[in-house]
Amino acid sequence: MMDDSDKKYVNLLDLITQDRELPEGYDQWGIRSVHPDLKSRNNFRWAFPGHVSEAAGPFSEQQGECPSRDGDGICLATSWRGMANGAIPAITLLLCAYRESDVLGGSRDAKLRLKSALVVDVLDGARLVRERGQSAHLIGANLSGAQLIGAHLSGANLSGAQLIGAHLSGANLRRADLIGANLRSANLSGAHLRSAHLIGANLSGANLRSANLSGANLRSANLRRADLSGAHLIGAHLIGADLSGADLRRADLSGAHLSGADLSGAHLRSAHLSGANLEGSIR
Repeated sequence: MMDDSDKKYVNLLDLITQDRELPEGYDQWGIRSVHPDLKSRNNFRWAFPGHVSEAAGPFSEQQGECPSRDGDGICLATSWRGMANGAIPAITLLLCAYRESDVLGGSRDAKLRLKSALVVDVLDGARLVRERGQSAHLIGANLSGAQLIGAHLSGANLSGAQLIGAHLSGANLRRADLIGANLRSANLSGAHLRSAHLIGANLSGANLRSANLSGANLRSANLRRADLSGAHLIGAHLIGADLSGADLRRADLSGAHLSGADLSGAHLRSAHLSGANLEGSIR
């Protein structure tokens, strides 16, 4: 396994704003995931670009990050994890500017509550990730259902990300950090996951047909009923993984580490298992 302790990840908010100047009178950038109708939590409708979104007052002394009632302000994220806390997938995004004097509370590395914010632009979050996600800092991002076909995400940090039902067929996820990520029912057919970190990831019901997972670390991963037919798992670490009911027909598991793995009900017809370690596996 590679050592990522000194790896420098790219903050996508910095990429979005690197060629932009803050509007006059504003101090910082923030971002907000919204529904396509520009509504967010509690049915709050954000302004169109060029206009200010204002929270209802009088303002409370609430100390948490999330507004729960009038007076708590509106919420802007400063990270992808902060956006995920709102439970709205980061697909339709609002780039906003705010004044320090309007901050009511929250966390500088997650999200802030504000009296008001200027909506600057509407962004396609999935497109940003597809085109600029390589080596990006996407910890905890909510990208469930996102169209990420062929995305360039090699070396990206997606640990703890929500990617339920995401479309990642043909995506480049080599050496990506997907530790603890939720990829349930995601489409990863033909994806490149060589040497990816998938420890404890949820891949139940995922489509991994013909995916390249050679050398990937899938220790304790949930691959229950996943389609791994024709997948390349040469030298993959599957120690303690749940592969019950998985389709492994024609999969190449040469030299794979499967000790303690649950292979009950798995389909292994024409699978290549030469040199695989099956000690203690359940079959």
